[in-house]
Amino acid sequence: MDTSYKQAVPSESLESKVRPEIEEKQEGNERDSQAAAGSKSLLKSTSKHGEDKAVLIQPFFSSRVLEWAVHLLAVSISIIGICWLRFLDVYWTDESTWTTSWVWAFFGLDGILKALQFITNVHMLLMITSIANITINFARPRLVSHKGVAFDNFWYTVKFITKDSASISLSIFILCSAILCQLAGLASMGVIEPNLGWWHVPDPYGGQALPLYIQSKKNETFPLTLNSTTIPTSAAGLEWGLDSCLTAAPQTSALACPGYGFEALRAWTRSNFQNHTAPNLTIVESVTGAQRILAAESLGNGTAIAATQSNWVVRLYALFIRYIQLHHLGVVNSISNPMYTSADSIYAPVVQVQCHTVDSANANRSGVSFLTNRLTNYTEAGALWYDSKMSWTIPNQSWSFAKGLQDSVRFAWAELSAENAIERREGEQNTKLDSTWRPSIGAVATIPGMIGGQPISYIVPCIVDARWAASSVWYEPTMSGTVVSNLSNPSVLTQSTVSLNLDGSVPAKAKPRQQWGIGDPIHISPNWAELLNAPGHLPFTMTSSDGDFVTDSADLMEGAADKVATILSLAIADGLSRITDWSESLVVLDTNGDNITYSYLNALSDKIEYANRSFFDLEQNTFLRLRIQRYGWAYGWSTLTILSIGVLLIHISMVVWYASYQIRRGGDSIELVAGKKHI
Repeated sequence: MDTSYKQAVPSESLESKVRPEIEEKQEGNERDSQAAAGSKSLLKSTSKHGEDKAVLIQPFFSSRVLEWAVHLLAVSISIIGICWLRFLDVYWTDESTWTTSWVWAFFGLDGILKALQFITNVHMLLMITSIANITINFARPRLVSHKGVAFDNFWYTVKFITKDSASISLSIFILCSAILCQLAGLASMGVIEPNLGWWHVPDPYGGQALPLYIQSKKNETFPLTLNSTTIPTSAAGLEWGLDSCLTAAPQTSALACPGYGFEALRAWTRSNFQNHTAPNLTIVESVTGAQRILAAESLGNGTAIAATQSNWVVRLYALFIRYIQLHHLGVVNSISNPMYTSADSIYAPVVQVQCHTVDSANANRSGVSFLTNRLTNYTEAGALWYDSKMSWTIPNQSWSFAKGLQDSVRFAWAELSAENAIERREGEQNTKLDSTWRPSIGAVATIPGMIGGQPISYIVPCIVDARWAASSVWYEPTMSGTVVSNLSNPSVLTQSTVSLNLDGSVPAKAKPRQQWGIGDPIHISPNWAELLNAPGHLPFTMTSSDGDFVTDSADLMEGAADKVATILSLAIADGLSRITDWSESLVVLDTNGDNITYSYLNALSDKIEYANRSFFDLEQNTFLRLRIQRYGWAYGWSTLTILSIGVLLIHISMVVWYASYQIRRGGDSIELVAGKKHI
């Protein structure tokens, strides 16, 4: 629609000079000539009759400079934040050195963070201004009619409703610009302000790899069969036989016997009896003094699960840290709070035990069986229970001594690793089936008690499922002497790895045990299990002076099963963690072909050794490579960072496009008044 309008004039005097008799055609020609001369703003010109005329818009050079200064400054800050800070992973300082380093202490943590927040706000305002400027300059010529700008009735020239693709594209452009303005603050904060957290140290040892080895092959470190040959007859200059762990003094058996943790277990048992202490033990490594957690959790109904980290891992971590501190290797010693983690797979023992209690009278009539209905199978069906009908018959010799020794607590191991038959009860019939799964070992405890004033024995049969599970380990020596493992809450392994349906049912497809990295059951022979006994003591035997401390209460019978399961799981898990305690530890300093340079970590000397690679069989031995992380302020990557960089890249692309758009135009948007439909 063509709307006639009066030309804008700068003053009353100028308006009075306009001759009323000028024809409408002459006015139109004058407007066209003014627009064709360029976008002039409020310039006075003289017509052919010598009269002053008003020109609509005049672009100022200073306004153009200011406009592009905003664009370039916003883009420059974005590029610095993206390329220099994030892609280069700039690390500022450790969190604990803000007050000790003079560089940072001069400004103060609060001062630096406030300065960064100020820069963030400035960058946000620059981005919003830049986006708004681009949007207005791009949208303005597309919102007015090609006939001109009706300042006295502007809205008549705007097309609000149209099916034209150009108008639809313009609407989408304006909408996206508005969204981009809303995200500007988040994007600025995401790239300019540093993050506080743990950060990987790329070269902690000054260009050296420093892999750690123990002189034990991988199948010896994580065996699936334990018997009398699992422990060597000599190591670390000591000589012993199979019976040495049962008779030798603790100091000579510390690095070889699985039962060396007996004293810690006995101390916890007494504390649990007196104060109900939770089964969360701190075990001290005998060589370095580093600690690990031995934890067990009750699953109810006489079932418990225990886990701990391998003792050789704890010792290797502590020995290596002592080594790099003595030799001042790399930047690691300058880190205020380093955290050591492993770049290689580490496996730790996880032990399930299910026990139940029967009295000797019922045992004489019906026999005694091992139950498995509360054990977790870790199979492809997820962390679900075994078939409740599965059981193993206990040999009579494992519990018949209860008849004559009713005043003593007795304990015996039962060989089950070679047992091929499973008893499945179907009505009154028992069917023998071959099984692909066998328990690790069985155990039977007898506890004295009284029923009706008559002394009897309660029989507690337990079945053991021991396995190796993948674990992660981290150690902060400046904060704690404990090497921490992700298996400190082992009951997590027994839970289903998928969420339940809304009705509480389990989904049809559950995740397999490979998610937890859990292996097959470890077959344990009784002669290895006997090594768990304390040196110089008979196998788990304790005489009671009071034969009636257990009654016929069902609660006490269930409690006895729970206690035996907990103690047994702790003892076996701790024993498995000590399998390779006899092995030497060393660090490889350099490799040159078949020759290696190494140093023993167990020795306090700085002696460097040289040997042939085949002498140590490095490819077969167990090794670890330790990575280091530090806690402090740095620029890294996160979901917020990726989103922020995406927003900034969109804005940078928008500025580049706008620059090419302006160059391609070669004029001001007000040229539309001259009769052009498209710019």
